[in-house]
Amino acid sequence: LRVMLVISQAQMDALAAYAGESFHERLVGYVHEVLPDHMKQVAKRDLETLIVNAETRARGYGVTTQRGIAKWVCMALMAGQTFDEIPEVRLALTQAKMDVERQLDVLLEALCHRASGVS
Repeated sequence: LRVMLVISQAQMDALAAYAGESFHERLVGYVHEVLPDHMKQVAKRDLETLIVNAETRARGYGVTTQRGIAKWVCMALMAGQTFDEIPEVRLALTQAKMDVERQLDVLLEALCHRASGVS
């Protein structure tokens, strides 16, 4: 006997929303762990808003993985929410030479070096 489950679009939407909320909650904890100095000045509600906005911006460049979105959020905290509007960053993000997720690694590494004063 095989039973087939039918999941409605409303149920799928609810599951997707739950998964997104869960990811955002984990991301709040993650950024507190990896960027404690930056988080001293950010209220939780502001961080939640930043995460939603950062995810929207990241998806606009084709960043769809949770890992990529987490990197984007970290860069938004380090360099400002509109860091992707910096001409050099925009160029790097839109180059077809490198996968956008790999490009995030390069940009994050450059930001970390800049923040630490390493040249």
